[in-house]
Amino acid sequence: MKTMLSLIAISLLLAGCSDHYTVSIDSINNGSFDPDQLCYIDSGMPGVTVDDLYFKEFSIYVQRALESIGYIVVDNLDDAEVLVLMDYKMSGPQQQSYTTDRPVYGQIGVAMGGGCCGGGRFYRPTYGIIGTVPVTHYYTTYEKHISLTAYDWLEKVNNDTDVMLWDTEIVNVGRSDDLREIFPIMIAAANPYIGTNTGQRVEVELEEDDDEVEFIKGISDGDD
Repeated sequence: MKTMLSLIAISLLLAGCSDHYTVSIDSINNGSFDPDQLCYIDSGMPGVTVDDLYFKEFSIYVQRALESIGYIVVDNLDDAEVLVLMDYKMSGPQQQSYTTDRPVYGQIGVAMGGGCCGGGRFYRPTYGIIGTVPVTHYYTTYEKHISLTAYDWLEKVNNDTDVMLWDTEIVNVGRSDDLREIFPIMIAAANPYIGTNTGQRVEVELEEDDDEVEFIKGISDGDD
């Protein structure tokens, strides 16, 4: 809960930068992470198959990330050594609020003038900030979540045993309600941590035109 509030607070501070995103990553592995293997990307969502158009688009981003850390992504599960299940979802609108202090202006004193060469004195009020009043601002956020979970597929085939190799959870809380827009940015932020053990949640800030994002989108080769 504290992590989500932190993400919201950061997103709020960056509200003026529409292309700036904060992504939270939490990754864990079984201690034997070996990306130099053949892997197959499958759906971990009921009712969503690899032929789903959104899944196809999103899996391309995940494939680029997996291949960048050493995996060889195959098109046939029978050829795979590792099975990577992908799950993604977005929450409904969640209203958030924050409070700021608005200055209140009023009279803070009196300035005196005149009184020279026979002139009469006069008094002029001076004005400035005399206090503040709290103002509540409301805005809407959406929570986007991507889960990548890898299993030893050979162990499943040979011994019918589910052995989880690693699990990487990726979260963004922000004002965008377009998962297609944010998905490659979230994968780009998580790329260095996929399959690793982060030990705790880590937060990454990216802009949509950063090199890491353009690599995941296929715009650049990542060597710039």
